[in-house]
Amino acid sequence: MLPQPKDCYCYTPLPTGPYIRILKLNQGQQSDPLSGDLQLRHIDETGSYEPLSYVWGSSTRCSEFICCGRNIALTPNLQDALCRLRRWDRPRYLWVDQLCINQDDQAERSRQVQYMNTIYNNATHVLVWLGKDPHAVARDAFELVHSLSQTFRNPEDKEAFRVRYTERLHDRSMKDWEPLKHLCKNS
Repeated sequence: MLPQPKDCYCYTPLPTGPYIRILKLNQGQQSDPLSGDLQLRHIDETGSYEPLSYVWGSSTRCSEFICCGRNIALTPNLQDALCRLRRWDRPRYLWVDQLCINQDDQAERSRQVQYMNTIYNNATHVLVWLGKDPHAVARDAFELVHSLSQTFRNPEDKEAFRVRYTERLHDRSMKDWEPLKHLCKNS
């Protein structure tokens, strides 16, 4: 059930200047409701945080995030990401466009887009959410990517790969590539 208007979080306008909001995602167990708060930070004094890169997916917001005791509706894909990224023992500091930018304020959205390069460059590291892993292939897919990276760094291995997958392609099984194929189907 979506929150009623009186229960909805109300964004405080950002001050003039290079300010952003950082999400403090509260710790919790898998079954706990998602909660946290939005903290105002000057873009040059953000402290440690991780931006989350993800696809919004459905624009329908059906999940709830409790922010300062009020509700913000989330897209299902962001809910999945936050549930997966939430730590059980301590808060996590994130920059997530859907929550850190007031999506109902066109002027704020326009101003915040100007800071995105700085937001990503100043981050501790960037998190990428590719979606749920219903086929349990993510680990194998990333092991394949890592292996390919190693192969292409060595000229002899790279040449052997070229021969295997061009001149002798008909001898190759596609089975090794299946995990990556499934992962690449995610939006």
